[in-house]
Amino acid sequence: MIKRVLTLVSCAVFLVGCLGIGEDSANNIQLSTTAGTCPTGAINAPYCMAVKIENNPGGQNYINSTSNPISSIAVTTSGASNIISPMFNASSMDPNGCTSATIAPGGSCTFYVAISAESYPVATVNPVNITINYTVNDSLFVNGDHTASNSTTIYERTNLYILNNTANLWVWNNNGLSYAGLAESANMSGQALLSSTLGYATGKLILSNYNSIWSYGNGAVSAAANSGLLTGSNLLFSLSSGIYASAYTTGNIWNGTESNSSLTWTNTGLPSGTVNSNASAISPTSNLYLALSGQALNCTGVISSSTTKLCTNEATGFSGSITALGYAGLLYAGSNGSGMYYESGTGTAATWVPITQLPTTTLGTVNVMKTTANYAYVLAADSQNNIWSIPASSTSATQVTTTPSAVTSLAIDNASSSANIYYVANNQLYSCGSGGFASCAPAALASGLTGTMLNLIIGSSLSTN
Repeated sequence: MIKRVLTLVSCAVFLVGCLGIGEDSANNIQLSTTAGTCPTGAINAPYCMAVKIENNPGGQNYINSTSNPISSIAVTTSGASNIISPMFNASSMDPNGCTSATIAPGGSCTFYVAISAESYPVATVNPVNITINYTVNDSLFVNGDHTASNSTTIYERTNLYILNNTANLWVWNNNGLSYAGLAESANMSGQALLSSTLGYATGKLILSNYNSIWSYGNGAVSAAANSGLLTGSNLLFSLSSGIYASAYTTGNIWNGTESNSSLTWTNTGLPSGTVNSNASAISPTSNLYLALSGQALNCTGVISSSTTKLCTNEATGFSGSITALGYAGLLYAGSNGSGMYYESGTGTAATWVPITQLPTTTLGTVNVMKTTANYAYVLAADSQNNIWSIPASSTSATQVTTTPSAVTSLAIDNASSSANIYYVANNQLYSCGSGGFASCAPAALASGLTGTMLNLIIGSSLSTN
């Protein structure tokens, strides 16, 4: 009898001591991340990060492992506020069902986090703390299961992408300016880059020339993403509803969805005729304004879910060809030699009226117009080395600054606490510092840029450092 009692005691000691099973036994839970992987299967996507939960990767061996199954997993994020995760959208960010799964010793499950929208100023870095809380299923040997947690930290970095028309790419961020190489497709065949935008779901650069559309992210170029008549594009822009491209051959606007590592396109059927390169504007009511030579078009239903789609002529009497469009209370247009105009009236009864420039000066060709996110200003740059600011609904433009050479593209940092503009002149990158949209105190940030700038794009990325 005494021997039997000693045997039972020895077994209990073995279970508690040798196996390490006891009250609040700890699990070897590891979190690992893979940058650029989205729940849709897209890879090399700056907006996305895969997070893998591993429960005791070595498995349960009853010698040096105390691992038990874990369940009731809850994911929380803190830090950067523009991150979506299973805590906000389980259906899209937890396709493997990690939050409802039981992960056995040696098992794993992967969920995802992603940037939902641009929210932070250029050259800032914001930590994102990812925490999982879970239940350790160890009630077989102790008085009930217990909870535990684990966490890891990743970082959101806001970049300024600088593209010239031969697809050379530079990146400006908190680390300064770096050359990223050629963001070109094999189908470029020596052609100039025509247009570019930022992918709404992946954070990739979407690029095009006459015969191809492709994407670039995290140093990798995707295969061409064309569809039917959309062989190339001279106008790309992105909204939360998708990527939009004007077919170079027909002028039709196509809507592209980012899925896997490609783009899936649907033809809206409008307008007909090849539109002017990179001349577009969008009103707060989702009217899309385009240009055919010197004629502006007002397209309704094309970028919305409306089943009624229509493109009509907008205003008459424009002098020359429309090179740029902007919208802030009024529709504004830039020409290829006669300055800037605003639309007086609406529809086909409207006319184009020259904008008053302060100070009065010759503008030459208006190279670019961009509208602030709150529709408070339109910013414009011309071939005579000027940057202009047009307040909403104003009929006059104020000279923000003069530049060492003509500016062919600019970026508006809508997230900056003091409105900021980035531009390239004389192969140098400048910002307007604290001057805002009314006046600019130019600050030279970096040199070494080459070629004619096609676009400056603000885009964030997730990384582990």
